Amino acid sequence: MFNERIATLKSRIEKRDETISELRGASPEADGNNQSARNILLGRLTAQYMASHDGLSPRMLAGLESPPVEWINAELEKLGEDWRVRNAKGKIETFDPAKWG
Repeated sequence: MFNERIATLKSRIEKRDETISELRGASPEADGNNQSARNILLGRLTAQYMASHDGLSPRMLAGLESPPVEWINAELEKLGEDWRVRNAKGKIETFDPAKWG
């Protein structure tokens, strides 16, 4: 059971990394708005968090709650992303720290 979970997680991470590489290759002009690429990445990070953590809240399992902001930002930093997330009125929003000083 444990080995199967590890294999599944490795597969999911490999797929995530491939998608991230593809997203980095896409120009923002082709998208018109970088937010959709960010949302895709946030969805993948959420799936990674759910696959790698036990004791998830019912709200997270239902898709009503995001992983901790600190965890998401640490993962974004590992990926070399220049944007971060913050909690705004109970919802996750993205922002560019460079633009906020």
